[in-house]
Amino acid sequence: MTAKFFEKLSINLNELFKTSEEYNVIIEVGQAPDTQAFKLHSIILSSRSLYFKEKLRAITYNNKNVKIIKQANTSIEVFEIIIK
Repeated sequence: MTAKFFEKLSINLNELFKTSEEYNVIIEVGQAPDTQAFKLHSIILSSRSLYFKEKLRAITYNNKNVKIIKQANTSIEVFEIIIK
């Protein structure tokens, strides 16, 4: 039963990542003209990464209730690996 629970949870989190549903963080990765915005969830980022937990604590929400982080020195390819 436990294995099935975690398998379903993993599938659900992956779907949330793919759809960006109810996101509250945008991480802008790369340098122009090669940039990409990732729409993510603060609760997941904070629980999985001390780096993002501290970053998110230091940033206030904008008028759309979204926090924006710029990661100009990270390539899109590397960030995609990190975030998954």
